[in-house]
Amino acid sequence: MAQTGKKPRVPADYNEYRLTAAQMLGSALALGLVAAAVAYVFYMNLIIAAAALLVGLAGPRMYKRMLIAKRRKALNLQFKDFLYALNSSMSAGKSLKEALVAARDDMRVLYMDDRNIMIQELDAMAVKLEMSARVTTLMSDLARRSGNEDIRSFATVLESGETKGIDQIQLIQKTVRVISEKLEVKQEIETKVASVKMEQKVMLAMPVLLTLMMNLMAPDYMQTLYEHPLGYLIVTVVVALLGISVVWSNRIMDINV
Repeated sequence: MAQTGKKPRVPADYNEYRLTAAQMLGSALALGLVAAAVAYVFYMNLIIAAAALLVGLAGPRMYKRMLIAKRRKALNLQFKDFLYALNSSMSAGKSLKEALVAARDDMRVLYMDDRNIMIQELDAMAVKLEMSARVTTLMSDLARRSGNEDIRSFATVLESGETKGIDQIQLIQKTVRVISEKLEVKQEIETKVASVKMEQKVMLAMPVLLTLMMNLMAPDYMQTLYEHPLGYLIVTVVVALLGISVVWSNRIMDINV
């Protein structure tokens, strides 16, 4: 049964995310303090470290991108479970509309959390179905808002099956199999890449840790680096290369299937 008395809240656009004031402040402070600490380790200069706090201004934007990516990933994984539930209901002889509502109930049992993104989407769809909305229209709307290729493919298949009169059960079964296999491959890749990402973080932290150790254990040796403008130039080049390596390695690790 569809929920009544309240309207399920779903994102108008999965590519957008409105941060709270606390999130904006927290992300700005976190990035600013990290940047200041790294700057002090490399330059041993409080003025430069204080100036590095300004890097924190990019914190909310970076945190927003991270939350958007996390939400879209969650939707992608939950959509796979929805496809399994929908396929099961359709195979039991239910219509597409009935199967969608049944799949929503199955998802609620599986996740036991109404804050689940896909459950909220299905709750909203169930409300609109009671007002005579078409499943294909609702799924196309989700595909548009999410920007998810798999949901877009599924919506296209539903629309095509409806207009051409193709057997929906066989069509959905085939589509579920193809999309599920693709998502499983993506999950396997992400699992294998997870350990590499940890190694990446360690490697990126090593220059900072080594510089910190040198400043603590051999301050006189490191002091010569800061007694000449050329020393600051060398440090700046090192910091720039470190920043480039962070961006480059993150792009390499961002694998899309």
